[in-house]
Amino acid sequence: MEGRESQKQQEEEVEEKRLQLKEEGWRRQQQSQVANVQENRKEKHGKPAIDTSVFDHLIWEVECTAKVWKLLVGKQVPHGIKEIAIRKIQTLASGYWPRKLCKPLVGRPQEYDIKLYEAKLTKGGRLLWELAVMFSPRLSDSTASGEACYSEVIRIWDIVLDHSNVSHAIEVITQKLERGKGCRIRKNLIGITKRKAAEAATGNKVRHPTLFRECQSSTSKHEMQWFPPATDQHIMKFYSFTSNVVNAALNDSQVEVEFPFRVTELEHAIINLQPEPPSSILLLGRSGTGKTICCLYRMWTTFVKYWQKTTEGPWIPRDSGFIHPDRGEDDTEAYVSSKYDHLHQIFLTKNIELCREVRRNFCNMIRGCQFAKEALAQLDRPIPHQLQDVHQAQFPLFLTSRQFLLLLDASLPNPFFPEGVDGSPLEELDRKGLAERTRFDERSEVTYEVFANELWPRINKKKLKCHPSLVWMEITSSIKGSFEALHSETGFLSLEEYVDFGKKMAPNFSTDREEIYTIFKLYKQELLQKNLFDEGDLVFHVYRRLREVKTPDWAIHEFYVDETQDFTQAELSLLIESAQDPNSLFLTGDTAQSITRGVAFRFKDLKSLFHYANKSAEAQGKPAVTVPKKVYQLTHNYRSHCGILDLAATVVDLLESFFPLSFDHLEPDQGLFDGPLPVFSDYEVKHLVSLLVKNNEENSDIEFGADQVILVRNDSEKSLAVFDKCRVMTINEAKGLEFNDVILYNFFKNSPAADKEWRAVNGFKPRNRSNQRGRRLEEYNLDQLSTTDRAHRDELKILNSELKFLYTATTRARNRLWIFEEGNMTMLDLLRSNNLVVTEYKFVNDPSLMKWSTTASRSENEMREQFDNRRHHDDPIQMDRSTRPKYKDCASNERFEAAAKCETWPNWSRGQAIRGKQQQLTARILKAAKLLQRNNLQMCVEAECRAKAGLHEVEMLCRTGDFARAESVLLEQRALLRQLKSLLATNPYEDVTLRE
Repeated sequence: MEGRESQKQQEEEVEEKRLQLKEEGWRRQQQSQVANVQENRKEKHGKPAIDTSVFDHLIWEVECTAKVWKLLVGKQVPHGIKEIAIRKIQTLASGYWPRKLCKPLVGRPQEYDIKLYEAKLTKGGRLLWELAVMFSPRLSDSTASGEACYSEVIRIWDIVLDHSNVSHAIEVITQKLERGKGCRIRKNLIGITKRKAAEAATGNKVRHPTLFRECQSSTSKHEMQWFPPATDQHIMKFYSFTSNVVNAALNDSQVEVEFPFRVTELEHAIINLQPEPPSSILLLGRSGTGKTICCLYRMWTTFVKYWQKTTEGPWIPRDSGFIHPDRGEDDTEAYVSSKYDHLHQIFLTKNIELCREVRRNFCNMIRGCQFAKEALAQLDRPIPHQLQDVHQAQFPLFLTSRQFLLLLDASLPNPFFPEGVDGSPLEELDRKGLAERTRFDERSEVTYEVFANELWPRINKKKLKCHPSLVWMEITSSIKGSFEALHSETGFLSLEEYVDFGKKMAPNFSTDREEIYTIFKLYKQELLQKNLFDEGDLVFHVYRRLREVKTPDWAIHEFYVDETQDFTQAELSLLIESAQDPNSLFLTGDTAQSITRGVAFRFKDLKSLFHYANKSAEAQGKPAVTVPKKVYQLTHNYRSHCGILDLAATVVDLLESFFPLSFDHLEPDQGLFDGPLPVFSDYEVKHLVSLLVKNNEENSDIEFGADQVILVRNDSEKSLAVFDKCRVMTINEAKGLEFNDVILYNFFKNSPAADKEWRAVNGFKPRNRSNQRGRRLEEYNLDQLSTTDRAHRDELKILNSELKFLYTATTRARNRLWIFEEGNMTMLDLLRSNNLVVTEYKFVNDPSLMKWSTTASRSENEMREQFDNRRHHDDPIQMDRSTRPKYKDCASNERFEAAAKCETWPNWSRGQAIRGKQQQLTARILKAAKLLQRNNLQMCVEAECRAKAGLHEVEMLCRTGDFARAESVLLEQRALLRQLKSLLATNPYEDVTLRE
């Protein structure tokens, strides 16, 4: 029996191999046939293969939308059409514009003075492009003065394969360009070159782009007003049509790729900033101003420059950073290194979710490149436990601060944690890669939760009336985490040193420091008795060992730190000491978002860290470390609209008024678009979750985040049954990310601050916002970040961290924000009296219809009453209220349909018109779906679901005043109806005519 079974098994293996060989032969035959067809096509048409390298040096700059490059890289467009489109784009970018490639589009584009053209690809396929003006990084870098230069560019909007969809695509493009007129970023540009003169100089018909520069005054007749295209409340992202995009399109690769989008003038200045003399860069900006993008793209720019000129092996000397700049050329020969490294970059942050998202974006950009083959081969390799074992091409590393501490500890002699055979700590013998490890040994580490729940009741013997988070901050940031404590013999401040510690650096207990130090001694005693440790002990231990190593057998050339405000001074000192060149750090952050328990940080305090590093470098004969004297600020908020930012700015005003020493004072950030106010509500939880209807928007515009999220205070609330199918995160987890829609759940109810403390700020009046728009990169002296001498409000000091939590939570939202509270309305008076929120209460009858009653603010009621009392001849429609069409009939009235597009028409009638049109579309879609039921049941069900979801979403958006997004939903519903009509064209059961 065994012999028969083995024989049968062998026969099955032989048959399997035969089938594999047959399949492989068939594939080769197919590939050979495809190659022959392509070769014959080349011979027939006489077209050589596309040279992708020329796309980086063409006369015209070409940019495209995310939709275009995803179409080219994906499988939706046949390979032959891809080649045709790429060749036509190359012809246009070379300056040759035959009529068949630039047919002007009339109608709405001509009406709005939009230079929109189409190029024929196939019988029904069209390439839609625009002659636009955009900031040109390429030309700006080539100017001697460094002045920002704007240029005409070729903007590829869409590739339409079916000619019947061209009109819809034109409508969408026109809407986005018109929406951009509402953006608060506007520039007056004046031409600095003439097209005719450039063409005459070349002696041919090659068309050259016109260049522009920004002019401060608006007196010239030849100037133009520039503004970016937009979708709803956000400016659009465009991508340079480079050789990397063309290669990815022609290779038909199935891997996920991404490309960097074209940045603004201010972001470009930061990404390519080269301080003189060389020094670390400090970049500040409120939430959503683009700090993480600048950090990522600066890292990417350096990475690209290195690998593009690296042909054979690493070429950065290991000890190049230790050659003193004052030594002569003859002396440097003694310092020539025997070992060379590739570029070693490390991105650091506290938030593991943000770390993963940034790494994903960076790796996808690497996959879209052709030059970084060695780095590409190391992408999926797990990170070793020691820096010495990291592959040369495995950098850059994307780590949390905990992962970096573990990696650095294992890379130095006498590690804090005993090591296993593979170099990992004995507490981590599960053999997980470093990327999967986020915590130390939980049995012996003291975190804030351990401190508050287990140690605080035992060490607070005097029953100090303060929240344990405030004492934890004093211990971890001042007594053990300060720069002075790191350089002491014990790793913590003595009582005398703590009493004399700067009051501006630790303002919470300026008069009670002896009592706090008594608690610290009891805390230290608990650590010794129970064999516990905290993160400060590990940082001190690693720092002392690192300083004892004269020449490490590893090198880190650049650190990029995001959310720097979450790091203690001791941790940042460790980074400076770890860097081969301390002048190569790039630090970004916003102290208004300091929500990490136990960390009190100000950028102004960094001066002492770099000053000590400079003294240490001079003593060791190393290159000088420049103390940064300036900080740079980003002021344009690209994430949230003004409806959300007004609330966030009020929270910052509260911080400035009550806790002026706790954060760095910056210029207020500028929102780009108006938008709906946040909603303060007391819905039932089950109805609240139903508000998060899945949007139809693409996720491509969201760099770090997802569509929607519910934010809670702690992990215990994440497990509520009602949130089972929703994405729920704590505020700490969501930090650094962004979401289309955000629900903030029971923030005030679960706050450690008492109601009386929240009520203390109810009478506060926020300051008026100026309309000044930042034109250039703002530079500030580091000493100007906190110049006030006003003291803290000690009786409200728990609100310091709570306001920062509130600011961080509200600024996660891009479009819509709901603040849900069950019974706690202490802050409602402040928010409503300053018109910062609208209040909505309890669904009416059927929650599935998304109907609710709204309590409008007083100014809204007055405005509506004023409109109702106006004379009839002031009414744009000129008719009595009694003769106006009813709600159900308004969609069929052309005047109301026109009113829906009129910005000056009152909100209630505009919402009526949009709702009515959506009802009409829904009825037609359901009718078409019913006719399609016999032939395509799946499409029928999908159409019904989309129609009902669109009806609910339009109702919700109109209620919150977000008419721009409601109109975009209408466009999507029209596209759905057209799709159904095209399917019904071949349906034998169609017996009615559907009109759009």
